Amino acid sequence: MNKELRYFYLGAILISWCAWIPYGASQAGVLKVFIPWELVLMGQFGPSLAALLLIYQYNGKKGIQVFFQRVLKWRIHIKWYILPLIITPLISVSWLVFHRLIGDEIPSLQDFLQWPLAYSQDYGSGGPYTLQGDLVPNIGFVKFIKNLVLIHPIVASITFVLLTILTGPISEEFGWRGYMLPKLLSRYSMLKSSIILGLLWGFWHTGPDFWTFVFEA
Repeated sequence: MNKELRYFYLGAILISWCAWIPYGASQAGVLKVFIPWELVLMGQFGPSLAALLLIYQYNGKKGIQVFFQRVLKWRIHIKWYILPLIITPLISVSWLVFHRLIGDEIPSLQDFLQWPLAYSQDYGSGGPYTLQGDLVPNIGFVKFIKNLVLIHPIVASITFVLLTILTGPISEEFGWRGYMLPKLLSRYSMLKSSIILGLLWGFWHTGPDFWTFVFEA
């Protein structure tokens, strides 16, 4: 990797792990300091923040403007909208059918209709990646979301979509696919670039629960 990519990756890890590692140590009882769940959420923005900082460093405000014009481009071929809208539900249904075939119990329609309540009860109970059933330490954001999604199923749906966009595409994708992937593609093939990106992304993607496990081990 060239210098810019090394700086980006180190920056992404530094920002994210500086939030996740102390939180994991606190959850494991190793660090006797109150660390709220909101810090975990902020750490997830490491890749995108690292990318924006480097773009500004090397290209200034104009570089930031060009970057957002590229990554926020929505006028693309209709197939790139249709594919994810079809593939994601198809994968979900396929797994439900598989579990039914092997004798597992699967959610009923009534269970689905109760999802706003389940979403409120489980939201933030184990960090942004797991649902462990116990409310994690926080400074109010988790409680706010829990109350918000109980207002109405439509409000719950909108909240779910907005948080999904915020804690995935915006917090990570701007960095990985918006910044790192194009630079890899300028030097390597599509396959090699994807493998490199996947390995580096996976190593970064430890999350708070991984570090809790490390400190508890």
